[in-house]
Amino acid sequence: YASQKKSLKYTENLPTLPGSGPAGVGYFEDQSSKYKENALFGEIAIKPAPALTLTAGARIFSYRDSTVTEVVDYAFDLVSGAVPAGDKGSAKSYFKFNASYQFTPDLLAYYTISQGFRRGGANGFRTVAGLEPSAEALAYKPDTTDNFELGVKGFLFDKRLYLQASVYQIDWQNTQTYFSQDISGFPVWGTINGPAAVSKGLEIESRFNVTPGWQLQHSTTYNRARWDATKEICLFANGTACRTFERGGELGGVPRIKHMLGVRWDGTLASGLGLNASLRARYTGKKLSDRSDGPDETVFTFDSYTLFNASVGVSADKWDANLWVENLTDKRALASFQGTSAVAERTGLRAIYVTPRTVGVNVSYKFR
Repeated sequence: YASQKKSLKYTENLPTLPGSGPAGVGYFEDQSSKYKENALFGEIAIKPAPALTLTAGARIFSYRDSTVTEVVDYAFDLVSGAVPAGDKGSAKSYFKFNASYQFTPDLLAYYTISQGFRRGGANGFRTVAGLEPSAEALAYKPDTTDNFELGVKGFLFDKRLYLQASVYQIDWQNTQTYFSQDISGFPVWGTINGPAAVSKGLEIESRFNVTPGWQLQHSTTYNRARWDATKEICLFANGTACRTFERGGELGGVPRIKHMLGVRWDGTLASGLGLNASLRARYTGKKLSDRSDGPDETVFTFDSYTLFNASVGVSADKWDANLWVENLTDKRALASFQGTSAVAERTGLRAIYVTPRTVGVNVSYKFR
């Protein structure tokens, strides 16, 4: 049994700003919710063969979720008031199945099917010029996922190579995505249920001991998420202010490809003092700054970049010291920005770059 009360409050404080509210406060928002849930869950595992393990799990629950979104624009009095919404579900069931096979004591393969659930909520969209928001714009439903993963993990070549690799697919239903209402240039942000979406990818991680003192490290991830259906969402109940999400549009926000390649050396002097050094290169591929709601829509794309990190260290019986440098070449790469909303355009663009070259020292001591 779970019972949760939550209130997320936001204020925009500008000391010289006149308005109808508290001195210097131009904007106020409160997203509050009450959530109660009763759930029964568990799993069971069997071994039909010495090397094979089958696991099945289930979660059955009912819930009640009531939310209120209050938005007040003190500066221009364009928006005010609270918008309530609610959601209730009973006898919801989500399942999990896993099969793992132990090829050797050090290596296994697995296949997992699982399901996920995320709560819904309410938006603060308002009636404008007699036009009332639609039901699907005022409240958004929970979204769910069906997850499929096939992988292998363990050691090979007399434990000189550690390997972890998997491929996966996530099928989304009622995908939650952002939506907004413009009221005379004042944006009211919210969330709606878009069409079904699918995310596919792979992950590979490995460590190889070339010699007792030298180790190579590598990782690669690939991910691509797109709308898997076409759906139109209208802000108002009369079917106006609509937006169409088309199958094939990219969800964005995550680099499609990331790589890491590193080398590490460990050695010991005759005095017993330990030495180590490492160098890592991290490549981040191109990333869409926003979702594209159709296969032909173009959005701003962040350029790819590579960062280098290095470290050297010494260790004794009870203490360790490590000198490290992040972003060794002081690469200046754009990682994010703010300035796409009506308000942000008035206050200017804020560009966010990767952390510049940073040098630090870590020292630790073991008392026992």
